Amino acid sequence: MKKLYQNIIITFLAVGCSTSGKEESNELPLNKGVHFTSGHGTTNIPVSVVKKNEMYHLFYTTGSDEWGQAVSTNMLHWKISNAVDVPTEETGDVVLDKVKSEGAAPNWVIFYSDDIIKAISSPDQKNWKDYELIFDQSGIEGIPKINQNIASDNWTMTVTNEDQIIFLHSDNLKEWKTYNSIENQHEIEYCELVFAKEIPFLIINGYSGHVRLKFEDRKFQISENQHITNSSKTKGTLFNIEDVTYVISSISGKTLSIPLMVELKETGEKLHYKPDILKKESTGRKRGRLSGLIGAETSWYNFKLDSLRGQYKLLLSNGNKEEAAIEIAEVDGSITVKTEGVRGESEFSGKLSEASGIELDIVIDYNVIEIFINKGEIHFANYLKSWSVLNSIKVISNNKEIDPRAMVYGISQAPNQQL
Repeated sequence: MKKLYQNIIITFLAVGCSTSGKEESNELPLNKGVHFTSGHGTTNIPVSVVKKNEMYHLFYTTGSDEWGQAVSTNMLHWKISNAVDVPTEETGDVVLDKVKSEGAAPNWVIFYSDDIIKAISSPDQKNWKDYELIFDQSGIEGIPKINQNIASDNWTMTVTNEDQIIFLHSDNLKEWKTYNSIENQHEIEYCELVFAKEIPFLIINGYSGHVRLKFEDRKFQISENQHITNSSKTKGTLFNIEDVTYVISSISGKTLSIPLMVELKETGEKLHYKPDILKKESTGRKRGRLSGLIGAETSWYNFKLDSLRGQYKLLLSNGNKEEAAIEIAEVDGSITVKTEGVRGESEFSGKLSEASGIELDIVIDYNVIEIFINKGEIHFANYLKSWSVLNSIKVISNNKEIDPRAMVYGISQAPNQQL
């Protein structure tokens, strides 16, 4: 067993309950640089991110025959924009046609599957027309994902169906020639081809895994000692900005979680995922529940209210001189819980009988600390990202430090380290 406050291995625990506070009409609720929720809450899967004229456009599925859209100038503050009618409920891809084949401005081109691969285009996202695709063989069907090989500036397409994964290429987005196909043995829904330092990798379902390929005799094949797996429910897509490839993802397809962006860099036989520098941005004030964090693990600490006579403060540190605090006060049947940290603050005050399904949270580094109050109990949840764990938890009562284990029951994994 690893030490609890240095490295915790635990399971993801989902709690379904209502969110406190109301969202602004056009502003997406988010933790900047970490995630936001689109508001549809159904089958949201990120489709694509496209940059045009210093504006980032995010497209995502909504479980209906339209794709939602959000726009941003910095990939931190997002606002919902106009949706796009697409004849499919599945994911696909969106790119800009820089060849300008149908007008003076680059055309938006949406690729989707409707038994066969189809596309629509528009210069302004208002009047969409069929976009003629020419394939060197008939019957190309499945979910298409499009990316550019930055080294050659050619477009690549991977089409995934129940039987195979097909690799194609084009220099104009219209005329597509087939490289080859490989067998789809693991029921992979879709995947994308990306080049890291000109080495091809196949990214499975956006974020759940990757496998290194080799390109020989104009065929893509799986490299030696590599194999395709499909063990994650996480879905997402890729996009390139200034020769860097990023990943955006959704957890289980229900909560759109972006822009958790990770840079893909080749390190030997693997790709390295690292947090983007956008994590340093402050979130400001936020109320409500944080859900669907990608790769999150959870540890739950359950506090009995009858042990909370007086006022307590929990100080949490990530080891990088960043601290967050949770203050809990319970007097004569009333409770006040306040969270404050480098990524935001929230507060609840009221009678214990009214404290049902109330959630508050703060973010410190990429860790989310959530307070959940329900039926006379406080649940203190610590969401941990794989690359950053809290290494210090202190409890202060009446200016005196106490062992938090004295007020905790039902801990997910018992600590074996003295504080």
